[in-house]
Parts: sequence; structure tokens; C-alpha cells
Amino acid sequence: MALTFKIPITAVPKSRPRTFTTSRGISRTYTPLKTKNFESKIQMWLKINYQGKPIGGPLSLDLTFFMLIPKSYSKKKRSECLSGNALHSIKPDLDNLEKSVMDAAEGVLYANDSQ
Repeated sequence: MALTFKIPITAVPKSRPRTFTTSRGISRTYTPLKTKNFESKIQMWLKINYQGKPIGGPLSLDLTFFMLIPKSYSKKKRSECLSGNALHSIKPDLDNLEKSVMDAAEGVLYANDSQ
């Protein structure tokens, strides 16, 4: 069974958890709001567009991200990007983009990303 989704949401890379210490000396860890909001949007989109139960068993996942051309690029560099002669090679890292999507899809498309 093959599923294909084109999710029209600007990708946000998975940020590292943040930790702080309260005035009582207790350490707390939280996910940054930008990451949390992105994962919530992906999860809501998947729940609306995928009505099935989470898939069990081994999985293969193929993700493609389309990145906006940075405004800071020169006209020459922008032209190279649009013609396909230059590819995305700056932050965010691919593994962090994949991780945020995989974490958001967990429990909706599949039971656990260890599959």
C-alpha cells in the first residue's frame, strides 16, 4: 500500500528541547513553541486528510521539502536556484526537517517512528 501526501505547510525543523530551572531548583524541559505549532499543524492536516487507522509493521518514508529562496540571495544566485543550477545547501538541516514531520505523523499515520 502506498500513500502520497502533499502537505502545503512551510516546514519547520525540529528544535532541541529547552530546559530551565525554577526558583525551587526543579528542572523543566519543554519543546519550543515554533516546533510545537508546526507539529500540531501537520498532525491536524493528517487527521483531516487520512481517515484510516495508524499503519502497523515496517514502513518506508520518502519526504521531499521545497524551500523558499532566501531574500538575501543576489539576483544571480536567485536565477541559478530558479533554473535548477543551484540547490538548497544552508540551514535547516534535512534530518531536523524529517524529524519534525515524523514526530508529527506518529500516532496518526503509524504507531511509532521506530517502524
